[in-house]
Amino acid sequence: MTHKHERTLRVGSLARVEGEGAMHVRFDRAGRVERARLEIYEPPRFFEAFLRGRDYAEAPDITARVCGICPVAYQISACLAMEEACGVTVGGQLAELRRLLYCGEWIESHALHIHLLHAPDFLGYADGIAMARDHRAAVERGLEIKKIGNALMALVGGRAIHPVNVRVGGFHRAPTRAELRRFAPELRRALELALEAVIWVAGFDFPEAEIGHRLAAVVQGDRYPIDGGSQIVTDAGSGFGIEQFEDHVIERQVPHSTALYAELADGGTYLTGPLARYSLHSAKLSRHAAVNGRPVEVVPPGPPACPGLDMALWDLVGKALNKPVSALLGPAYRDRIPAYVTALYRKDLPDNPGAKLAEGLAAEAQSWVAAGYRSMKMKIGFSPEIDIEIVAAVRRAIGPGIALGVDSNCAYDSGTAVRVGAQLEQFNLMWWEEPVLSTDFEGYRRLKNALKIPLSGGETGSLDWLILNYVQPRLVDILQPDLENIALTGARLLTQLCWMNRIRLVPHNWGTALRTAATLHWMSGCPALTPALNPPGILFEFDQTEHPFRDAIIREKIAFNPKDGTVAVPEGPGLGVTVIPEAVAEFRTHLFSI
Repeated sequence: MTHKHERTLRVGSLARVEGEGAMHVRFDRAGRVERARLEIYEPPRFFEAFLRGRDYAEAPDITARVCGICPVAYQISACLAMEEACGVTVGGQLAELRRLLYCGEWIESHALHIHLLHAPDFLGYADGIAMARDHRAAVERGLEIKKIGNALMALVGGRAIHPVNVRVGGFHRAPTRAELRRFAPELRRALELALEAVIWVAGFDFPEAEIGHRLAAVVQGDRYPIDGGSQIVTDAGSGFGIEQFEDHVIERQVPHSTALYAELADGGTYLTGPLARYSLHSAKLSRHAAVNGRPVEVVPPGPPACPGLDMALWDLVGKALNKPVSALLGPAYRDRIPAYVTALYRKDLPDNPGAKLAEGLAAEAQSWVAAGYRSMKMKIGFSPEIDIEIVAAVRRAIGPGIALGVDSNCAYDSGTAVRVGAQLEQFNLMWWEEPVLSTDFEGYRRLKNALKIPLSGGETGSLDWLILNYVQPRLVDILQPDLENIALTGARLLTQLCWMNRIRLVPHNWGTALRTAATLHWMSGCPALTPALNPPGILFEFDQTEHPFRDAIIREKIAFNPKDGTVAVPEGPGLGVTVIPEAVAEFRTHLFSI
């Protein structure tokens, strides 16, 4: 139908919603929405009427029947109302058990909504069954999370559907410590699956939408509001007690719907629920939840248009606030970063190239050990025979106690790489960087299945490309992004994504001292990969190839400390370094002004 005609869209039955409803939208001749009407035609259920004249102790069991998916919300609300009327406050372990029961409902309910109700819309499927044909693992993950949530509800509430163990004042029976302890591994499994779901959802294409509504959520002291609260606050800064709800929120009936329409007393609309809670109370989340929620926050897609400009802006903000960039990016875990030296490049040795090259690289490697380095990386990719010869020579020269990595700069096809890697395994390498082309994803998978050497790569990838192709499928063991391609803004997000996917983050660093300073600030806030006593190490790439421009453009010296094998994060506000304009001018060929 052309834009010259008015048109009306009528959807008689909305799918993937709780309840029964329809939607009618009318457009004018210019294609603008003239009227939108949501019609809820589900018959009223009269639960208020059911409660009249009943004993107060029956309220939790009756209200649980409002919903089979989210009965706990109604049960706990009924309990709180009865307890408030009686002047009773439930605290201590009983309150914690109520919160645990509520978490069980959130786990099973949100897993269902995300994986089976929302995801099909985002991914373009008619329903969850159709989506399962192409995303079976995702659907199975959602069902497994829901199953664990149901089991938690059964453990605390007596059963998963309409729990029978809840009563005013507490529970009919509390689970034993042994029962709770036995269930802990299930919750750890659910946490792992939930982190996978966060990464999955972060890759969805969210539509742009700006709606002029307020956000409203309850306040539960200094805790993230889940199972109670005495006040309601909005993002406008206003608040009121829950007993004043009817003074501040007006509910009204409309002819076309059996559901009440609600708006604020001043006529404004409001949104409540998970988005409102998260927006208003994210500062109250546990550290674990706060860190893992970052990937689904609003982040500009792809890499910044100019990573250099992005880096400069972080530096300016740090200087304006008198804070180092590391403090702006997140919590700083360290002020010195263990470093590995990037060196051991090929020299032109025409006579007997393999032997001469091996001899020269072995001597150079010993000089880096003498300089205090405990880790180093060498270049390979010359030929299978030469590679094995030179790696063997360097390993003999430095001994087994020095960490050694190799970088073949995408030199091999996967078949050759499998053959070379099988021989490289004897040298106990800390990683093999870019064994095949960065876009040879199947080649990486083949190598990962065939070899024991950790695989690394990613220095040329943009932020969204790395997330989609390297992080989400866990293509590599070690990700090596470069600030030149992802900028500090992207690095902040990628840090959490790598941690959540248990991928080591060892950034690629090759360029000026400014990039070196920025990379050090970034790595200051990279969390340990595991809570082990000696988790996989954080390593900084300290390029030591001949590069006069690299160090000449800043006043401060970024130096390696041979006593502990580290490089210090620059101190002071911003990046902690000062650019020398005259030095930049000496090397400059073109000037770009902004």
